[in-house]
Amino acid sequence: MGPLTSEQTTRIEQGVAQMTRLDRFWLEDRRVWIEALADILIAADPDWPDQVRRLIAGRDEALLPAYRQGIDHNGE
Repeated sequence: MGPLTSEQTTRIEQGVAQMTRLDRFWLEDRRVWIEALADILIAADPDWPDQVRRLIAGRDEALLPAYRQGIDHNGE
């Protein structure tokens, strides 16, 4: 395979420059999700396992809008 050509390097640099950084959106999204999980576990309702399953199953639909937009912008 070998090293990248200068054209390949330029193409990658240009592509990366157009991408949205997702780290802060990812962190905020995880914080919200972990808080929801903590609320379920702290409440310790009898159906807590079902609540956790629903939380996990709905993960993709529950992404924060800014995080989803960043993922969509970057082409997932």
